Amino acid sequence: MKYYRSLPLIIFSVTLIYYTIFNYGGIRSPDSETVFRTTESLLNRNEFAVPKAINWQNFGLAKGIDNNRYSIFGPAQSILAIPLLEFAYYLKKNSFQIIDSNYIPISYHVLSDNRDAGLYVLEDKRPPNLSGQFERFIVSFFNVIVGAFSALFLYFILLRITESKTISFYTTLVYSFGSLIFSYTGTFFSEPLCTLFIILSFLFIIKNEKVQQISKIKNQNYLYSGLFLGLAITSHISAVLSVPFYYMFMLGQKFKNKNELKDFAVSSLYFTSGLTIFCILLFYYNYTRFGNVFETGRSADQLIHYAIYSNPLPAFYGLLFGSGKGLFIYSPIVLLAVIFWKSFHRGFPHLSIAILGMFFIRLLFIASRSDWHGGFCLGPRYFVIIIPFLFVPIAIGIKNILENGNLKQFLVISLFSFLCIVQQIFFSLGEIFSYLHIIYRHQKSLGIETLANNALYLNWKYSPALYLLEYRTGPFLLKFLSINNYFLWALMVILFTVSFSFIVAFTYVSAIDRHSES
Repeated sequence: MKYYRSLPLIIFSVTLIYYTIFNYGGIRSPDSETVFRTTESLLNRNEFAVPKAINWQNFGLAKGIDNNRYSIFGPAQSILAIPLLEFAYYLKKNSFQIIDSNYIPISYHVLSDNRDAGLYVLEDKRPPNLSGQFERFIVSFFNVIVGAFSALFLYFILLRITESKTISFYTTLVYSFGSLIFSYTGTFFSEPLCTLFIILSFLFIIKNEKVQQISKIKNQNYLYSGLFLGLAITSHISAVLSVPFYYMFMLGQKFKNKNELKDFAVSSLYFTSGLTIFCILLFYYNYTRFGNVFETGRSADQLIHYAIYSNPLPAFYGLLFGSGKGLFIYSPIVLLAVIFWKSFHRGFPHLSIAILGMFFIRLLFIASRSDWHGGFCLGPRYFVIIIPFLFVPIAIGIKNILENGNLKQFLVISLFSFLCIVQQIFFSLGEIFSYLHIIYRHQKSLGIETLANNALYLNWKYSPALYLLEYRTGPFLLKFLSINNYFLWALMVILFTVSFSFIVAFTYVSAIDRHSES
């Protein structure tokens, strides 16, 4: 049917609109502020060095061989955010502010009257100087756009796997609003951009899934996959953990000819060539700053130990089931991947083994770091990158249910998916950064150090999963409604109930029609 052609446009438009509605409208994390200030320096000074002192003991910045301070985070987001910052300057220059400065959400780490603007926010005040706030307001929409593109390209991956537009449409929207990507589009963290590039890299791998003979197009796909994985690494260095498993993806895509090993070698060469391009650029970027191609800045400066090795056992629990960072607590939709994994493995064993390996290597690596929790943020920040892969078995499972015409199972899965969406609305409505700061400051005033032994992330009495809405509203547009957070949550749930009910009905009826035609 003709309306099927509009499904990608609907996905992109709907996610873009809702992510905009739920966007905070500012920069709240010191990590993100460092990335923003690098963007500022690139646009205004044509260099990566961050010239201005930052009021958090240079956290996120390391001293280079030229004695300048450089971001320890990947350069890709700082570079790609330049057009938005330039747009902000253009609007200011032409006196077109879009929104009155008094209504712009406050970015926390902008100096105002010799103190961080975020301190005024925690005291329910506006800082006396709003300089720099408008620019950050405009740039804060970066991940809104990135998140919408991530949903769009995930749809094309699922379409290749399931060969069903409606199932791919349904599953993509569950990912977009029922997983952690929803709330992370309201931040300026690098994880959403890395996720987009990881999705694009995986898409080009999946394009070759059913191509039996080696060909020019097949090799081009491997080249593009390598290019986008390289871009992912320049966005977030932890993406390098995925590299070995992409070779497993390729190895599992068996060529049906006598030169299978030779074909794998040729394909690997194309993939490696694409991957190497951006890795070489990253090596050069590291070398010019720190004199070492492998130095990202995290160990270049003895004063800023960003993370050290730690016993992974406590972090395993924290990352999977912890009150503040547990994956199954903050993105329980991934439980469906566990349920459907058997049928997924039966149909795509090479993808199944590689994705499992990718997940467990990331879990082990992150758990072995002292910063496994990701600091002040919502849930397991470092697992946002891996979540899209877990929606492949979910899509396969939903396809099997619908092909068997099992309405009851589909409705149960849809109800669980909707409850996950309800939870993510909860998380996206609350303001996680002020919440954690308020809890930390209040407990500290009582003589309790919540960062000791990571109590802030492991003790249920501090859990955002329970108490986030008792504090401040996050999305700047929804603040204009001036209603209680729980009433606001109920209002949003009603809105999503109507929309999701239509999507469930549309998916089931389309599946029945397709089954009848076949």
